[in-house]
Amino acid sequence: AIVCTARPQSDLQSWLDYHRAIGISHFFIVFDAVEIPLSVQQRYRRLRDVTFFTSSQTQPWGQNSDIFHLKRMQKHINAPMCGVDRVFIQQALNAEFVIKEILSGKRGVRLDWLFHIDTDELIFPLVESQKLDIGRFLGSLSKSIGRVVFPNYEAVPERLNNVDPFVDVTLFRRNHKHVGAELYTKYKNIAKRDNPRNFLGYSNGKSAARVLDDLRPVGVHNFEHIRSPSLKELTLTDGVILHYGFADYSRVIGRFAHCDCPKDFTHKCKRLPFDMELAHKYDELYLLSPNSNNNNSTTNAAEQTLQRWYESRVVLNPESSEFIEKFIKLGMFTRITTPSIVIQQQRRTL
Repeated sequence: AIVCTARPQSDLQSWLDYHRAIGISHFFIVFDAVEIPLSVQQRYRRLRDVTFFTSSQTQPWGQNSDIFHLKRMQKHINAPMCGVDRVFIQQALNAEFVIKEILSGKRGVRLDWLFHIDTDELIFPLVESQKLDIGRFLGSLSKSIGRVVFPNYEAVPERLNNVDPFVDVTLFRRNHKHVGAELYTKYKNIAKRDNPRNFLGYSNGKSAARVLDDLRPVGVHNFEHIRSPSLKELTLTDGVILHYGFADYSRVIGRFAHCDCPKDFTHKCKRLPFDMELAHKYDELYLLSPNSNNNNSTTNAAEQTLQRWYESRVVLNPESSEFIEKFIKLGMFTRITTPSIVIQQQRRTL
């Protein structure tokens, strides 16, 4: 099963279709809203493999949560709290709440493994078999393995806007754990171009864990079994998380709503380096410019400037074909078309 946090307005159809196709049997979705529209409630109530909650149901759980006492969570809890911290903590609490619901038996769902991923991520087993079956894959692991880390690959768009990144984007940066250390060190600065790091987002992967009565999340990337020290953690070489966090310009710009840091606090903001650069560029064009006002021509000029900046930093357009092919041959990039094919096949069968 998967637990995730989503916005009520999110279109999850492709995300659900793909994960059903690879063997995910149930989805626990926590909507980051006190209330959600009736139409959204009706849509998900019709789906037998989806259990949904709202933040009004999960927030009270924070008063009983153990994760607030974890040393590694303190940097996200201490005031003043960055807006990104709020999202991080809420996602961890949502996962903890869902685990307790599963273990209580209230939901009538029996599970062996649980993933905690976002709605811009896909689980992808790197197997030669044409039949992707994540359940069989996890079921084949030794009982001594309690947690599995899936290193993440980062989607690289080849145009500015993509209607459905899961279908439209097939180029990915490979994680440093899947690239030889010597090769990665040699080429990472070239691969990142003018960006702060090779990966624009996170690079520490996401995890799946066996559902046992001592399971709890540790942030949004990992789990732990607090009374089962003998259970081992395995980092995979044959399974990844595909992260589409920067695959569509319009969605990335919309992420500014996630951060509510006051302007005099941005130097302590927990956003990742590229997001910080993008935020500063956005502020420079829209908020700090002496010409910034409601004038349409000024707004359009700012939008075009921001798009050009983003395109130069993130998008590898057709003019970059030699660069792309070089880094595919080196093993720094890879093409993965399976999710696109699977989702389109699912659509044709509906």
